[in-house]
Amino acid sequence: MSRSSSSSKTSTATSDHRVAGDNGAVGVSAGGDVMLDLTTDEAWELADVVVSRISDLATETVGLAGKSQATLAAALETTQQNNKTEAGQLSQQLVQVGIPAALIAVAIISFSGQGK
Repeated sequence: MSRSSSSSKTSTATSDHRVAGDNGAVGVSAGGDVMLDLTTDEAWELADVVVSRISDLATETVGLAGKSQATLAAALETTQQNNKTEAGQLSQQLVQVGIPAALIAVAIISFSGQGK
């Protein structure tokens, strides 16, 4: 008993990297991915303007925040001074009126006790 076998396999791969150009166009082919930057100059100029305006706005916002903080601090200081002034005035009035009133009350109690 005799046996015979045969197998044949043929594989063919072809790559075509031809590039065509017209009117002064330049074509490049290397068989891989090609990336082209097609961003226009106007887009870059617009981006520069936007970044500049955002920077100006941020600077202005920080300045306004500083002014707001200074105004708030001044208002709080004035309120605190006014509260101290009112408390001081109340204390002064108590001293000016309260002590003499207490002395008068003590004197009246003393005199009324001697007359009995």
